[in-house]
Amino acid sequence: MVVSKPRMVARRIGEAAIIVLFGIMVASAVGQVISRYVFNAPLTWSEELSRYVFIWLSFLGVWYAWVRREHLGIDVLPQMLPPRPRRLLMTFLEFTVLVFAIASLYYGQRILEVSIRQPSAVLRVPMAWIYVSYYVAMTLVSLEILLDWFSRWRHPVPETEG
Repeated sequence: MVVSKPRMVARRIGEAAIIVLFGIMVASAVGQVISRYVFNAPLTWSEELSRYVFIWLSFLGVWYAWVRREHLGIDVLPQMLPPRPRRLLMTFLEFTVLVFAIASLYYGQRILEVSIRQPSAVLRVPMAWIYVSYYVAMTLVSLEILLDWFSRWRHPVPETEG
């Protein structure tokens, strides 16, 4: 599959965001342990920050696993199929994921509307900032699917290849 330079740059930015968020989560947890057990003064905000960063990491991980084709799945049937039926099955599965992603974005927008006015307990950030992580992930997965389809349309794979 041909991957464009802007797409590779976007993927690298996503990878960097995952690394930075993981660093923030670890630093927050380590800071809490040190503060609690060394200074006997626990941080009030570190647990909430770690939780929200973990949520972002989880949803960015969904996108990253999709990009790398490392999602947990049952691939016995596709591996048993000849190239053309395998591609048709994989396209059907991608279509199913795309429909789910778009539907969940559409029907879930009410959550964002309500949560924009709901602050988190300790950090006091709008909960929409946390919930939007799902929207980012589903949008990125949807774009990956559409870009893959466009790439396959522009650069078809010969019948003999898988």
